[in-house]
Amino acid sequence: MLATPVAGQGPALVSGTVLRRAGGDTVPAPGARVVLHRLTRSVSGPIDSVAASRSGEFRFRFRPDTGVVYLVSASWGGIVYFSEPIPDESLSQPVSLSLLVADTSSAVALRVVARYVVLGAPDANRNRTAIDLFVIRNPSPTTRVGPDSTSPSWQHVLPGDVGHSAGAPGSEIDSAAVRFEDDRVLVYAPFAPGDKQLLIEHTIPASTRSLVIPLGEGADSVQVVAEEEGVVVQGLEPTSSQVLEGRPLARWIGARPGGDITITFPRTINLERWLVPALAAGVLLVMIVALLVARRPRPVVLPSPTSAVDHLVDAIAQLDAAHRGRELSADERAAWQEQRARLKRELTAALAARQAPR
Repeated sequence: MLATPVAGQGPALVSGTVLRRAGGDTVPAPGARVVLHRLTRSVSGPIDSVAASRSGEFRFRFRPDTGVVYLVSASWGGIVYFSEPIPDESLSQPVSLSLLVADTSSAVALRVVARYVVLGAPDANRNRTAIDLFVIRNPSPTTRVGPDSTSPSWQHVLPGDVGHSAGAPGSEIDSAAVRFEDDRVLVYAPFAPGDKQLLIEHTIPASTRSLVIPLGEGADSVQVVAEEEGVVVQGLEPTSSQVLEGRPLARWIGARPGGDITITFPRTINLERWLVPALAAGVLLVMIVALLVARRPRPVVLPSPTSAVDHLVDAIAQLDAAHRGRELSADERAAWQEQRARLKRELTAALAARQAPR
């Protein structure tokens, strides 16, 4: 996809202020390095940069291209914070942004405010997949980092005797910043103030009769969802089932200060049941949308172009091209805007990268 200048459109203006969190307030972040980035399917990278003024202000004036998504980032304390994506059609008018940055600390206490475990039925390989979603909160005004370059910024105990992997869609932490050692997950990414989602997949042999999920220091809210009939969960209260695509999914919920949850699986293995990918895509979408009520710029290091980013940039451009210039009904316009907002959220999440461990 080649970018071409926007016909009839003059130079675009993107300006704003870089603010630093200070207690319960914000103050300007003078000297912060602010960079304007462009993203297309074929070319991605910075196109201009400037240092924020004494009052934290910055300004970029440039000629936008079609089919391009723009981003602004601000560097502070070795961490890079991104704005939301700016599509080219938004640049017909001046765009004003506020970028929040933060000082860093290794003493900030993180906590798990929500934990979701989605259990799939045995697949054709006679394995179950469990989707384990952590919502990790940094309640302080500073960004949590590891005490040194070899130490994680956060870690948590995981179920034993199962396989672990990271990088599934919906996670806001790059898989390269996640390691697994002795049934623990170690995260080397920074945690900005606010919430961040970490999604882990566990591969459970179908012969497993019970699975113990340690909660560590606990969570404000814990929920287990199971596709398979006959699953028993000890440590949480059963609640009304959730129906997805006509199928009832058993649910258990509760607030747990710590301890363990024990899951017992049925002996009968039915491989004709619904497979995990459909379950994960549907259930997690509902969960993630509910969790993403308020989003703040997340600390990231600009990644090199990836297939996921390319795909999402291209999808936004194709979606806009399919609807631009058409007369749309209210329902069609609402569906377009909803789909576009979802793609923009996914693009922002795909751009989230690690602060590389050294």
